[in-house]
Amino acid sequence: MKGLMRKTALIAASLAASALCAVPIASAQQTPVSGEATQGPRFTGDPVWIAGQEPDIRLEGIDGEDPVTLHSLRNMERWEDDGTGNWVRAEKLLHARAVGVPQDGVLELSGLTPIDGTFMSTDSNGLLWAGRREGTNRFIEPPAGLERPAAGIVRLGASRNGELLAVYDIELVNGPDDLIEMKVAAEGLAGAYAAPPGTGHPALIVLHGSEGASPGMTEATASAYAAQGFASLALAYFNQPYHVFDERLPTILEEIPIEQVETARDWLANRPEADASRIGIHGTSKGAEMALLAGVRYDWLDAVIACVGTDIVWEGGSVDYDKPAHLSSWTWGGEPLPFMRLLPFVEGQSLWDWNTDRYLASRKLFAVDEQAARIPVEDIAAPVLAIGGGRDHVWASGEMSKVIAETRGERPTTVLVNELAGHQICGTGTFPKWLYGDDSDKPSAKSIAAEGEAESRFWKAKIEWLREQLSED
Repeated sequence: MKGLMRKTALIAASLAASALCAVPIASAQQTPVSGEATQGPRFTGDPVWIAGQEPDIRLEGIDGEDPVTLHSLRNMERWEDDGTGNWVRAEKLLHARAVGVPQDGVLELSGLTPIDGTFMSTDSNGLLWAGRREGTNRFIEPPAGLERPAAGIVRLGASRNGELLAVYDIELVNGPDDLIEMKVAAEGLAGAYAAPPGTGHPALIVLHGSEGASPGMTEATASAYAAQGFASLALAYFNQPYHVFDERLPTILEEIPIEQVETARDWLANRPEADASRIGIHGTSKGAEMALLAGVRYDWLDAVIACVGTDIVWEGGSVDYDKPAHLSSWTWGGEPLPFMRLLPFVEGQSLWDWNTDRYLASRKLFAVDEQAARIPVEDIAAPVLAIGGGRDHVWASGEMSKVIAETRGERPTTVLVNELAGHQICGTGTFPKWLYGDDSDKPSAKSIAAEGEAESRFWKAKIEWLREQLSED
């Protein structure tokens, strides 16, 4: 049982890390197509694409108004069973397509609205998240001459009627080169910090979920928000034993002090880049649970985001832990917070997939605990943004986000729920959803396309909302 849980945890950690972590490359360049005239179709613009921002890239020099197909190739790793029960990393090619109609000889990636392709929403990020995985029936071979890129490169291509017109290699990064970035290892505090240059930027505390903090993911999270103008501290409050971020951290998500959020605020207050008088908190999954609990207790928080969160406190735990007792996830003032117990896993159950029924059954069986375990979100003075997926198979984040909004009453609250999306909707909208996802005919299965569209849209909505709540006005 532990082996299966560890394997599913590895996938979940990979998903969480990859959703934000862009791998830099040495350079990005225009790759000439054999026989291409210098005045023919060519990509122009900034060859560096900052995750979560609109790209400054276009295809120019297009003759006529016939549709052109834009292609995006990414060569990425995923965990796979090698057939003997061992899980290994395997490279997979992902191919996204978007058919567009040029205007005056130009096809812009920013604001791209495909008339056909692997995504149909107005979303340039679709070229990143909508890549179909090789080896599946949805994968379409790229046109001749558009070769598999090296790891870390996003290779763009353009074709018309099967003929390759242009190729462009770009760099996908978490933020610009001038960000201030550092690992944080202070007394009672671990994490990663990133901020734009200068002073007085609004501050943000970011909390990971039950995948735990890990090298790469934690730094990428801080950088992604810093690239949007926030002095960001990605707080690490525990890490799993198989991807240790800080050896001082617990390896079990149990009885974590909520006071770490205040320690993070105090640390930010001593950074010249940060204006800690304007501070928000963003939590994902279990981190959203912690963020809401902090919002109840700290009136200095100016904005609270609960992404795929919960309206009650749940039992803590870990993938490699045989629990001798039920324990809370959190403490306050040294005392464990009341919590909802969880039924044990059944043999063969995935830790992060088709798990919602376990939570719902626990909530029904242990209903006597619900009132004590409820997070009093109506007591949060700050505006709250609750985000969820209607087909979340980790836990019912869509319904719980709606409960949060209803319970808040007249308090300023925004709720964003995509009824077809699952749990992976809290990143920058650049992670390829079909790297691990497979389309399913199950009536309750999430739509992978809807999840990709939702994550991209929700990222933009979160940034706009945070800027509004943390403005100086």
